[in-house]
Amino acid sequence: TKGNIGIYSGDSVSLNNSNLNTTNSFEDKQNNSNSDDDKGNAGNISIEADNSISANNSTVKSNASGTGKTGDITIKASNPDASLVTITGSFLDAGTFGTGDAGNVNINANRVNIDSSRVYSDIFSDKATEETKGGTIDITTESLSLTNEAFLVAGVQQEGKPGKINVNADGGSVKLDNSSIITGKSLEDDSFFNSNGGGPINITAASVELTNGSQLETSTDGQLPAGDITLNLTGDLTVSGGSRLESNTSSSGRAGNISINADGLLRDSEGVLLDQNGDRINTIGIGSGGTVTFEGFLL
Repeated sequence: TKGNIGIYSGDSVSLNNSNLNTTNSFEDKQNNSNSDDDKGNAGNISIEADNSISANNSTVKSNASGTGKTGDITIKASNPDASLVTITGSFLDAGTFGTGDAGNVNINANRVNIDSSRVYSDIFSDKATEETKGGTIDITTESLSLTNEAFLVAGVQQEGKPGKINVNADGGSVKLDNSSIITGKSLEDDSFFNSNGGGPINITAASVELTNGSQLETSTDGQLPAGDITLNLTGDLTVSGGSRLESNTSSSGRAGNISINADGLLRDSEGVLLDQNGDRINTIGIGSGGTVTFEGFLL
């Protein structure tokens, strides 16, 4: 295993134009040409503070090639009353570029704001096998905000077992504005690549709001199914401005199911209740479609 990186503060941590990078190879990720002989694991990266953590125009990545496993990235602000994680114009990357598994990304704070940034735990390798495992993006918070083309991506470029994305904002809010949470297809340099399957997206919150073209999406372009999308809410789901929840397939793989369980209203920005047969909540594609289930809404 290569070296770990740890940053700890009793108050706050601020990364400005910084690069934290641990890998099991001398080659850069963007070359995607690492040696098959890279057998050691990449190190973990841990950033912890009591009150706040910010990353501005910075890169935090653990990547592995060959047979080595990617390390985990953990960002935790632990003050139970007023902790904040802000990620702006930055990249968090725990992807794999060989046959080893991707790492996990864990973010924990009272409030998490991700703006114009990308968080990856993907399999971005033409060397991956069906045994290569994608990682998990896990966010625990009372308030999650994704804005200005922020992306959470657990993708699979070709082969491998898809990762998943979990957001636990129990009792709080999840808001996406012109942003996306995606499993299946992988994203690199503003281009999406086909996937052989997608993992699940699970969100627990009081409310979820998707605005300005935001999306929750799972997809497959291969034989494996797309992941399910599950929302467990105690309040409202709002989908507006061209936003959508979608699980799709463009091949023989099955589209995933969309399950929405809530005690509140399903509505758009004008207060109109959305129809499960409308074009904003879909399971579509060439292969078998999934099901859309609504439970508990006050219609």
